[in-house]
Amino acid sequence: PPPSPPAEAKRLQAEADGAKQALAVAEEEVVRVEGLYQDTLQQLRAAKQQMKGAEDRASRAEEALADEQAARELAEEERKKARSQLAAQRQKWQEELEEERAGVDRNMNELRESVRRLRVQGAGAREEELEELQKKLEAQGEERERELKGE
Repeated sequence: PPPSPPAEAKRLQAEADGAKQALAVAEEEVVRVEGLYQDTLQQLRAAKQQMKGAEDRASRAEEALADEQAARELAEEERKKARSQLAAQRQKWQEELEEERAGVDRNMNELRESVRRLRVQGAGAREEELEELQKKLEAQGEERERELKGE
């Protein structure tokens, strides 16, 4: 026998209620999943921003390191150049000092020889004047040599 119309209506109503309830549960699940999706998107955006910030900081750090290395290399080049110039100047001064010493030695030898000749020849100069002249000349030579050593 076919079901009675009121029984059929009740059954259909029960099916409709079940479908509505399933639809409500499904809609709640969709809302929940959409919320998770939005939260995940927001977290993804935040992570991308953090990553971008970290990349920017890393890039700036690399640039700073490159600048620091370039500055170090330049400073090293300047230091080497200064050392080289200083060594050249020292060498020049040493050569000048040696020339001055040699000149002082020649002058002293010439003066000693002149004093000796004057003594031998007896050119009218008294012995003590000659000795005084020799001491004076030797003192001048020693003073000049001290000056040269002080440079």
